[in-house]
Amino acid sequence: MSLIEGSRSTLTLQFLSYSPLERQGGSYTVIDDAIRRAAKRGVKVRMIVSDWEKGSRVVGALKSLISVPNIQVAFTAIPEWSGGYISFARVEHCKVIVADGEKFWLGTSNCSKSYFYTSRNLGVVVTGKRLTSKLTEIFDKSWNSPYRELLTRDGEYKAREHGEKK
Repeated sequence: MSLIEGSRSTLTLQFLSYSPLERQGGSYTVIDDAIRRAAKRGVKVRMIVSDWEKGSRVVGALKSLISVPNIQVAFTAIPEWSGGYISFARVEHCKVIVADGEKFWLGTSNCSKSYFYTSRNLGVVVTGKRLTSKLTEIFDKSWNSPYRELLTRDGEYKAREHGEKK
């Protein structure tokens, strides 16, 4: 939270999954609200989530997020292996937040309440431009790749169809 709240110019976030919605209903908007506040301060926010979120109820929450100026969200989809479908593979699995090109959080948690409160995960916060620039390069490679699909408020997003299991 301190990285998001303290960001001044740029914020990049990448998760396999992101959701301010709880499974049993209700919401957990702590991180979502912090991202919105950062954007309202003028911070340029870019977020990548895997295409596993496409077609889910989270799309509405992501569309709400991009209605705030300075926030962009994209899905990434890694093509299937040439040898066929592999369950739970071929997906970007990063869990990282980079603030102002100076600090980052790298963790094992996807971005939803259950990961932070009901499971054992690890996260580290690091200050230093050398490692931070490397993570930014990795993010930018995905952000600028042909596998990225920028979310739009009027876009329709369907769950990805996977090939046959071999």
